[in-house]
Amino acid sequence: MTSQQHSISQQIEDGSYFYEARQWYNLVYIGPIPERIFFLIITAISVVIFIFAIMSVYNLLPIKPRVPFVYRASDMINEIPTMIRFKAPNEPSNPALIKYHLGLYTTMRESYTEDQFMLRWAYAKHYSDPSSFQEYDRLTNPNNPRSAISQFGKYSDVKVTIESVTYNREVMPFKGVVNFSTELLGPGVKKKTNWTANISFEYTDLIETDHFDETLRDYVLTYKEPTFRVLSYESRERLGTGSGQ
Repeated sequence: MTSQQHSISQQIEDGSYFYEARQWYNLVYIGPIPERIFFLIITAISVVIFIFAIMSVYNLLPIKPRVPFVYRASDMINEIPTMIRFKAPNEPSNPALIKYHLGLYTTMRESYTEDQFMLRWAYAKHYSDPSSFQEYDRLTNPNNPRSAISQFGKYSDVKVTIESVTYNREVMPFKGVVNFSTELLGPGVKKKTNWTANISFEYTDLIETDHFDETLRDYVLTYKEPTFRVLSYESRERLGTGSGQ
């Protein structure tokens, strides 16, 4: 028996051979597993942090100046302002603005709440030509027994929901058609009716100009605001579409 064989025989007898074999197995096969798991976790965390960093940089660019705006709120504590996109990202501005103005004009003219009566009156005066506003003023005058303020007072509201807006700029003056519904809400009353408004209007396009500003040393986008004015307004109820209780 050689010295090497004798040494192995002694290690087997005293159990050190099996202990060293187990240590070797743990070192070669078991040991790398926790290390690999640890590095995989670190890699996964790094990837997540990298993705969030890229998203943050993407959301910051391009850097644009923030333009403040005035928001009217009746309750500054509990009322949270929200901004809703009025057009799709790639949609031209002027068609969206025309639909916006037609829908908003119809809403302001046909809806009613006692506390916002003068606000709607002032809006109609600003965006209507004299003859069109004269007709609106006659219909909404408190001395008119058929006006909303005479019929409903502070006990009822009329809410307007715009369903569709179309327009034609191939004719003069321009023509718009707004389909909408009104909902009368009052003590023991809830009535919904559907209407169509035919509107003649004037509109000048929003003009965007891109020029180089010598002071800022950068290109600046400026706008010429559009103008919108209603020349005539007529609404008719769509028969057979009302519901109430």
